[in-house]
Amino acid sequence: MRAMLLGAGEGTRLRPITATRPKPMIPIANRPIMEHILLLLKEHGITEVFSNLYYLADQIESYFGDGSALGMSVKFKVEEKLPGTAGGVKNVEDFFPDTFMVVSGDLLTDFNLTDALDFHKRQGSMATLLLTRVESPLEYGVVIADKDGRVSRFLEKPGWSEVFSDTVNSGIYILEPEVFDYIPAGVDFDFSKDLFPLLLKEGQPIFGYVADGYWCDVGSIDSYIKAQVDALSGKVKLNVPGEQVMPGVWVGRSAKISSRADLKGPLVLGENCEIAPGARIREYSVIGDNVIVAPNSFVVRSTVYGNSYIGEGSMVSGSVICKNVVLKESVRVGEGAVVSDDSILNSSVSVKPGIRVWPSKVIDEGVVLSSSVVWEQRLRRELFSEGVISGLVNFEFTPEFAVRLGSAIGATMKKGSNVVVSRDPSATGRMMKRALVAGLSSAGVNVCDIQGQPLPILWHMLKRDAYATGIHTSISQSSTERLDIQVFDKHGMPLSRNDERKIETLLSREDPRRASASEVGGINYFPRAVEYYIEDCMARINVEAAKANRLKAVVDCGYGFAGTIAPSILVKMGVEVTSLNAIDQPTKMHRSAAEFERAKEDLAMIVKTVGADLGILIEPQGSHMHVTDDTGRVLTNLELAYLFALLTVRTKGKGSRGVAVPSFMPRVFVQALTANGATVYRSRAHSRSLADLARTSKSAIATDLAGGFIFPDLHSGFDAMFGAAKFAELVAVDSAPLSQLVQLIPEHNLLMDTMPCPWELKAQVMRELLARLDDPAVDTFDGYRRNIDDDWYMVLPDPARPAFKLYAEGGTRARAEAMLRKAKEEITREIEK
Repeated sequence: MRAMLLGAGEGTRLRPITATRPKPMIPIANRPIMEHILLLLKEHGITEVFSNLYYLADQIESYFGDGSALGMSVKFKVEEKLPGTAGGVKNVEDFFPDTFMVVSGDLLTDFNLTDALDFHKRQGSMATLLLTRVESPLEYGVVIADKDGRVSRFLEKPGWSEVFSDTVNSGIYILEPEVFDYIPAGVDFDFSKDLFPLLLKEGQPIFGYVADGYWCDVGSIDSYIKAQVDALSGKVKLNVPGEQVMPGVWVGRSAKISSRADLKGPLVLGENCEIAPGARIREYSVIGDNVIVAPNSFVVRSTVYGNSYIGEGSMVSGSVICKNVVLKESVRVGEGAVVSDDSILNSSVSVKPGIRVWPSKVIDEGVVLSSSVVWEQRLRRELFSEGVISGLVNFEFTPEFAVRLGSAIGATMKKGSNVVVSRDPSATGRMMKRALVAGLSSAGVNVCDIQGQPLPILWHMLKRDAYATGIHTSISQSSTERLDIQVFDKHGMPLSRNDERKIETLLSREDPRRASASEVGGINYFPRAVEYYIEDCMARINVEAAKANRLKAVVDCGYGFAGTIAPSILVKMGVEVTSLNAIDQPTKMHRSAAEFERAKEDLAMIVKTVGADLGILIEPQGSHMHVTDDTGRVLTNLELAYLFALLTVRTKGKGSRGVAVPSFMPRVFVQALTANGATVYRSRAHSRSLADLARTSKSAIATDLAGGFIFPDLHSGFDAMFGAAKFAELVAVDSAPLSQLVQLIPEHNLLMDTMPCPWELKAQVMRELLARLDDPAVDTFDGYRRNIDDDWYMVLPDPARPAFKLYAEGGTRARAEAMLRKAKEEITREIEK
């Protein structure tokens, strides 16, 4: 039997370690990961291996040669461009005439491959995926298989809102040569994203084998450090080089260890290394070949690559010191830090935890590195949360970070692409937007700066013109000390998780794309953005009908830029407007939950006092709205969502009667809208899913049930300014008082709550819940939903917090409360298992 070892990856998340070496050559216990994989294959009788290479291929070829030193035959193919995982195997199809195995080149594992092969043969499988279970499946392909192991469902790198299991694709496959019939030649084709879904669709036998044993995807610096600890602690069975001179201490040939050195295993010392008197090397440390550890230095839980020097009195804790590094006297390197090849840290340098020092850097004496040498900011693994990048101003979010982020976003596009940007009235929003623009321009992207505008203006520009991306900066709703950066695709929708990952990967590389002087992107302004927006809004409003029944409205503009736009649209419709908080004041835009409720109560009181027909509160970014009727009663978000949709459908004539709603829309609302001629489309509970469904279904209106409304004919974002005008028009056309129209809303009992759950258990809980797929009462369209007669409850993983979102509906409030209790009890049982 033969195997294919995938070695073409660049290892971007492992930079700067991989800045000077390919990922398969990163050492675990002083032996490259790829060598550990080859030895595992050999242990199970697989001695003929082909490997495709791409990044720094010569290092791998020169190290392994033809594989004869390992008692194997190893051949290589250097790719001219990355062909995708399946495409790389297709390129060497002739090498695999029989059953063969594919292994990713960045895995550390001790799986029993022989048992997996036996399973593959017993099942008559065309493709068998070796599976394993992990605490957090976000970076892996999640897989569900039936009791016989046949795969029924999988999803590549889900967000928390999409997680349905903790059983994931390990990156090891056993395949029959017939799979090549399904892999097109000469195109980028991936196993997880392309081939396996195709085989599943075609009904081919594809199985999952849950393997026992250790598995680690060494894809990040944190996982790399963890893998070293696991290797030394015996969690994974490896052939550690060197002689075990005492339990847990391996020493290479010709190593010199002073009798006054203090060693405490488990640890590994490489060949020809020298451990001086008074040096202390503690547990889970790996010292490479030809390393000198000077007197009174201290190394613990760290990896030191070959030919490096740890100076007298220096301390290295939980970090990675790469090849040919010199740490002079009294240097301190903190947890999670990386010092890359050929760098020199002079005396008394202090490297704070998590800092990255890129190759060939010289750090002057006494410098404290509290940020990366290349950049000024420590990166987070996951940048986006529910489509938003949020952080503390001038701490997590500095102008330097914004420049890097702009450069990363720009690098996802072709040079010469066009981007539109906007901001809220805050000074921090302006500062970060300008830094973002600089980064975008440096990446060769042209920027249209519409300056300070509400979000709907940005979305309208994306719909109107050919922009690749839109970006908006604003004060966070949670705190005035935090800033939010929202990035949208060409349709005005939040980025897909795949696009978010591209930006996160480019940012983590700390290796930006720079345009030449002649390619630097231009910056221009578009002063007529509001004018065009208002024109398009008015073209979608029945102005004559609105003027025929002249309304009186009170509008609270929330101190945002909507104050210069929303009232003017209403006035053009013939509405008599009393404006509140219409002058932008950044310091007053943020409101706590209690302050927001008081603002709605104040609006209701003013409506009653002036005898208005309705009151509308527009949130500062112009995206969401809240309404009070003529009696001063504030409509709930659910009531407003239903009534807005109903009035839209009733007055639509021959136009679209589509209404897009989240999956937890009350059943009684769906039934009532359908009875009034609406076609109701259910979306997953994510703003991108809702916007995409509204756009593709050509719905007349979409709502998030939280005061947000999308009008796909205008643009793909939530728009409270047009929403206010449209709602006023619909009320005017109906000619009945709003308080009377509210009576059309059916009685409903939808309850919402959250339930804490540790991060590491969320995927396990969802896997157990979704294991009940055969139960006809279970709906897995969005999360986990259980129907009990006419009542139901739903469980969704919260993507931003260690918690689940719970929804429950019943025919009465008591029944809804009973549903909510059942949901909590079911989750509690799974957590406590």
